[in-house]
Amino acid sequence: MKLLSIDLETSGLDPNSCCVLEIGCVLFDPDPEIAVNETGRRWETFNRLISHKRIVGEPYALAMNADVIAEISGRKETHISIVPITTALADLAACLRAHGVTEENKVTVVGKNFDRFDLQFLNRCPGWRQHVEPLLERRSLDAGSLLFSPHDGAVLPLDKCLERIGVRDNVAHRALDDALQVATVVSRFFS
Repeated sequence: MKLLSIDLETSGLDPNSCCVLEIGCVLFDPDPEIAVNETGRRWETFNRLISHKRIVGEPYALAMNADVIAEISGRKETHISIVPITTALADLAACLRAHGVTEENKVTVVGKNFDRFDLQFLNRCPGWRQHVEPLLERRSLDAGSLLFSPHDGAVLPLDKCLERIGVRDNVAHRALDDALQVATVVSRFFS
């Protein structure tokens, strides 16, 4: 069973006025019997920065993503491809297909608040419904819901999920790093 952890970095909270800056994904199998790398899981990663003529957003998000914006604008060196969102989504679909994901063999999305946040942005992106959505199961899984405790009173944020499974790591607020952290939480739950 393959899962796809997806995380976005955006220029704010409103998908109507803010833009996607970065997309990071991890295609993985949480089955503990699959051990192909140092983490003991099969990890296939995908990461793209999204090019923009003009970045519009909210001050706190722009400040939080200053390094991402510096990479997109060329003011800071990066090893991540900078492409339009349509290219990024076509590339993601090609990556998924290269690893066995098809319309008949779909993948389930896992994330942290994916349905309420990331998906709202992705649904507005040209190419999402055409290239990626047909490869995804209709439901998603929230990492925080896996570790829900009635004593906490809410679904846990990613940093608390990591603490709960014994990982001392800060939430990076970089798309691929956060997607990897979600994959780690979900994999520990299934091991």
